[in-house]
Amino acid sequence: MDITRIPLFDAVTKRLGWLTDRQAVLAQNIANANTPGYKPRDLRPVDFGAMAEQSAGGGTGMSGTLKMTATNAHHMGPAGGGSDARAVDDRKPVEVSIDGNKINIEDQAMKIADTAASFQLATSLYKKHIQMIRTALGSGGGGGG
Repeated sequence: MDITRIPLFDAVTKRLGWLTDRQAVLAQNIANANTPGYKPRDLRPVDFGAMAEQSAGGGTGMSGTLKMTATNAHHMGPAGGGSDARAVDDRKPVEVSIDGNKINIEDQAMKIADTAASFQLATSLYKKHIQMIRTALGSGGGGGG
């Protein structure tokens, strides 16, 4: 079984790659905290919700929207239409040192902590789905991991 062909694992793998790249960029920012004129960089956020919708409609003739599947007539449908609002953090550097450096160590540390928490969430999701597949195949999956 090739798990890379499962859309969920593909999305989690892409997310982990993006988080790894972001961690490297944030580490460069902190490493250059004393470099005159250095401006902090960050990766452009990827809209993983749009990626999921696109993969849901890819090649299946669907409209490209991610829909719940009811496998039983007694399943409940989603309540309401939901919201497409996505919060975007567009903060500009507040402090600039005399030498033109715009690195705020506290801001960078918060971004690193957020990235680490997101990485932990993605790896937990990956592990749980591997366990679920192993259980479905009868190989166990309740322990370790």
